[in-house]
Amino acid sequence: MLSTTVIERPLTLLVVDCTGAVASADADVARRLLAVLAKRGVALVDAQPIVVADGAALARHAGALAAASVVVVIGDAEFRPGACLDAWRWMSANVAGPTLVVACQFGDADDSLATALLRTTPAFAPIALAPESTVAPRAGALFLLKFLAELHLHTDDGRVTGRMAWFAHKKAAELVRRRGLDASFGLRA
Repeated sequence: MLSTTVIERPLTLLVVDCTGAVASADADVARRLLAVLAKRGVALVDAQPIVVADGAALARHAGALAAASVVVVIGDAEFRPGACLDAWRWMSANVAGPTLVVACQFGDADDSLATALLRTTPAFAPIALAPESTVAPRAGALFLLKFLAELHLHTDDGRVTGRMAWFAHKKAAELVRRRGLDASFGLRA
């Protein structure tokens, strides 16, 4: 059965970069993702990713987080393990929402991150996605781009629904599979 979850806010995107790899390909994923989505007309809270060292550093960006209806948190299991989970915990405790949250941690899968996002239902994030397998930067970037582009394409009535997220998730997973890349993202909606 498709989800009846609804976020009654227009799609407005914010990207949080927790990779800790300022000059690497991982850090560049966030900047490139925002640039491509801006060209496609996606409403952005900020044209640059918010770069944070840990979840507590998000406090300086509370206004931007409150303005976003979709927050993408990008991390790296090798450079900064646990950073996505720290960001999630901070947002869960401090952001009113409602918000769709997508975690994309490159490298090995983090079961605690998947459990926190996919098996709990905090009031601020009624819809969430998290990796359930190892994710390479290329596969993660492709998944995020397709997911967010499809979500944008189908949210013209000023709200984000669980059905839209489900559809966008399926389209993104299919594209990653067709390209022969490995990345499995779970969805809670």
